[in-house]
This record gives sequence, structure tokens and C-alpha cells, in this order.
Amino acid sequence: MGSYAKHVNLPDLMEIFSRVFDHRPFLKGEINYFLQEFEEARGDREVEKIFSVVERATEIHQEQVQKAYELCEKKIPSLAGRLDVGLLMCSQIAERETRMQADVILENNREARRQEWEMFLTDLTEKCKAVDDSFAEREEELRKHYANLNAEIGAAQKPQ
Repeated sequence: MGSYAKHVNLPDLMEIFSRVFDHRPFLKGEINYFLQEFEEARGDREVEKIFSVVERATEIHQEQVQKAYELCEKKIPSLAGRLDVGLLMCSQIAERETRMQADVILENNREARRQEWEMFLTDLTEKCKAVDDSFAEREEELRKHYANLNAEIGAAQKPQ
């Protein structure tokens, strides 16, 4: 170690290092100053904004509220009339739609009944034809049977 290292002790070295590189006290002072200035400026702006809002609210209360009240008194009756007309038109449209839906349902029911009637008539015609065919067949069988009986009776009555 050199002669310089013997003369400088550690606490002195730390104090020198702290003064050169430790900026905390300076920064703390600057931060406090900045905050103080910011709060004062912010406080002034907020007070100005509050006064501005109060002025605007007073102006609106004194001028605009009365105008709005007068306009409402003048326009609401005609608006109510228009709304009544619109409501009447809507109810008429809804009624027409209901009638149209009922007409469609009735037409669908009529078509279903017509198809059912056609199926009934077709089925009835087929059954009548089957009965007629059965009757004609039975009639033919009976004719043959009576023809055979007549032939047997005729053969039995012939003298021998």
C-alpha cells in the first residue's frame, strides 16, 4: 500500500463517495419543490374550474331553464297529438296483420279440409267400386248357379 492509502481512512472515503455520488438530499429537495408548485398550480386550476362550472350552472338556471320550460309548454301538446296518431296507426297495422294471419290460417284450414274431402271421396269411390265388383261377381255366381239348377230341373223333367 502506498503512502496515500495510509493517510485516508475508510469513514472519510465513504463521506467523499457519498457527497460525490449520493444525490438523494438534492433530489428530495427538488421533488418537494416540484410537488409544492404542482399542488399550488393544481389548486388554482381546480378553483378556476369550479368557479367556471358555477357560473355556467347559474347562467343555465337563469336563462335556459325558462326557455326549456316555455318550449315544453308550447311543443308537448303537439307532440302528444303526434304520438297518439302514431299509436293509432301502429294499432291499425297490428290489427291488419292479425287479420291477415287469421286469413292465412283460415285458408290453410280450408285447404286441409278440401284435401281431406278429396281423400274421403276417393276412398268412398274405391269402396263403392269394390262393392259393385263384389256384387257383380256374386250376381254372376248366382246366375250360373240358377242356370245350373234350371239345367238340372230341365234334365230331371224330361221323360226318360
